[in-house]
Amino acid sequence: MIGLMKKDFMMIRRQIFIIIALMAFYFIIMGFGKSQDYQIGMFGGYMIVLIAILPITMLAYDEKNKWGRYEAALPVTRKQSVISKYLLMLLFALSAIAVFSVFCVIKNIHYPIEALAGIFSAAIIISSVILTVSYRFGTDKARFIFIGMCFAAALIILNVFSESKQMRNSFEGSLNSLISGNITVIMLAFAMLIYFASMTVSIYVYLRKDL
Repeated sequence: MIGLMKKDFMMIRRQIFIIIALMAFYFIIMGFGKSQDYQIGMFGGYMIVLIAILPITMLAYDEKNKWGRYEAALPVTRKQSVISKYLLMLLFALSAIAVFSVFCVIKNIHYPIEALAGIFSAAIIISSVILTVSYRFGTDKARFIFIGMCFAAALIILNVFSESKQMRNSFEGSLNSLISGNITVIMLAFAMLIYFASMTVSIYVYLRKDL
């Protein structure tokens, strides 16, 4: 299974290097002056999108190169193939959170653990859904769904921040109320529930897929 993860990593290493370069550029741009809250939020959203793109890219390369047929001749099962992609996706998400945390330390920004948990949970949920859709319908349709999810999320965020100050304060008050409870645990538990449910469905679909 580690070999499968290495294979996927090597296939998308160019995209990963590009992402790292873009992140470094973003760091430099934000390094001039004090970072605003919306800039930090944008960077968090940026991380979520990047994490979700990578699984689609992995499967797109597999489809293009007819990897499934070659893989059938190897001493690995289809179940192991699916699990390896989910493990690599989880590794991407954890790495992104680590990078985001380092950025906050460098900029001397106190970012709530709840916010980090929210970024991680959103990345896991979106990536899990996209992986399952990719296995079931192919990466082309998955890309359209991914764009739709990003567009819907952007509309929600823009709507919240474009409303009156009173409405924003009300929204922030509700959010703070949730944070004061066990929202971190709830978010992470829900994300992992979606993660394992998605993995189970993807395994079921891929085992019955005609290669």
